[in-house]
Amino acid sequence: MAIEVSDDGPGIAQSLLSEIGKRGVRADQLTPGHGVGLAIVQDIVQTYNGQINFSSDKESVRGLVIHIQFKLH
Repeated sequence: MAIEVSDDGPGIAQSLLSEIGKRGVRADQLTPGHGVGLAIVQDIVQTYNGQINFSSDKESVRGLVIHIQFKLH
């Protein structure tokens, strides 16, 4: 089973893609927050033996894209 979530924001620098799933890391510094949302999602996905990947294409309409994959037994 696969889940894909994307937004229409400006995208994220490639250098941040490997970091945004960590607690305290935020790509958007313009709005208030603590940088835990994606870290919580990543923890939940890993608890259920899933894979989560982040991608971003600053050239397209889509900003951040989150790919979540679970193996069905």
